[in-house]
Amino acid sequence: MANTPVTEPKRRFSVVVIGGGIGGLAAAIGLRLSGQQVTVVEQRAKYLGETGSVRQGLNQTANSKICLYALGLEEAFHKIADSSYDVKVKRYSDGQTINAITKKRSFSMVHREDLLRILYQRAVEVGVEIITGETFESLEDTTQQVNIQFRGGRTLQADLVVGADGIHSKVRKFIPSARNANAQPTGDCCFLVDVPKSIMDKSPSTAALYKSGEDPFHFTVGPGRCIVSWTITTRELYHLQLCDFQYGDGKAYGLSEKDESPFVSTFTNMPAFRERWSDFDEAIRTLLNETNVCTKWRIAETPLSMPWWSPTNRIVLIGDAAHTFEPFAGQGAAMAIEDATVLSRLIARASRDPSISLNDILTAYETIRRPRVNGIRQIVKANVAIFSLADGEKQAERDRNIGKKGFSMVNDEVAGRKGPYRGNAKWSTEQSYAFTEGYDAIKEADGYQFGRQGGGMRESHI
Repeated sequence: MANTPVTEPKRRFSVVVIGGGIGGLAAAIGLRLSGQQVTVVEQRAKYLGETGSVRQGLNQTANSKICLYALGLEEAFHKIADSSYDVKVKRYSDGQTINAITKKRSFSMVHREDLLRILYQRAVEVGVEIITGETFESLEDTTQQVNIQFRGGRTLQADLVVGADGIHSKVRKFIPSARNANAQPTGDCCFLVDVPKSIMDKSPSTAALYKSGEDPFHFTVGPGRCIVSWTITTRELYHLQLCDFQYGDGKAYGLSEKDESPFVSTFTNMPAFRERWSDFDEAIRTLLNETNVCTKWRIAETPLSMPWWSPTNRIVLIGDAAHTFEPFAGQGAAMAIEDATVLSRLIARASRDPSISLNDILTAYETIRRPRVNGIRQIVKANVAIFSLADGEKQAERDRNIGKKGFSMVNDEVAGRKGPYRGNAKWSTEQSYAFTEGYDAIKEADGYQFGRQGGGMRESHI
């Protein structure tokens, strides 16, 4: 990994990051590189190898990769990634390619545990203190510092606590107006399946999907459902995310009562699962017949208006702790990485300029990030609408035009009034990708003008 030197700041902040996932580690590395005193607290006793992260593929696009590269991870990232410029869109009933969407910027597919591993190694390398096997009990948030009490009796003090502890964030409970802002199920559900290469090679139809990563990314669209799938050749796996936008109460999957299961759980009723997807093509049916268990991911969202930081300016949320939303743009992990980048670079600027206060930092963080996150949410809604069409005239029009220049991924219901579309109900595929993947969190943070009326918000870089 790159031997990036740690800067010696004029003012050093002590920061405790609660949650050592992707966003938490990215924040910790960025903060440490600017000379801050950084501690990450992770509740797992063994950091690597106990994530339970089977069936955990991640799509990383240009907007997140530039952030990772700035942390000194470019070389390490390339070693764990399958990359492409093309998305092959396939018809659900026969698996035939409808068209290809070619992007201007490459995107990469990685295994979550591989990305965590290189982030962890980089954090240790730059001098982040990582405490494992600890669960915090309470935060005493004062105007001077935050006192953190852990279950085992350990205590820590910090100038700032970063809550990177996910959808069920405990840190969120210590921000008074966000205390009851729990994530709520949307009625959609994803099922995550990893198929080993040895299984993929058994059948010509499935072997054609794997092809050793030569054609790594596939998007299969059907009525009310779609499948996003890709190769992870570093682990010799084919990863599938089977998205059901009509999951509702789960009756189609054999549930007799309302689904009250955890948002992420193991699903074993494979006969019901196979039946629900039996109208998809031979290759998909073959893979599911070889699958005995999968991960069920009930999709949930946090409220749009939920605050992200405390009145004392000493507790702030990033990633899913701040803004959980549906994963149908491949941007969940990217939003956490962008959050981490913006926050850490704003703090770096404050450490060089003592006139910048914590309130200035957190105001800037939310001013930059909230419009961005809300814009991605709109794109998610647009993706669901266009890629879950029932068979018929609109679906046929989509299939004829997808991948063509100027094709709109946005319908009138979700576009227009707010966010990135700026009143234009016919954003093209190219415009949506430009907003999503052309964003530069580093330029946003470094170019923010503190003290400017209206919070200093500028147009997003695309």
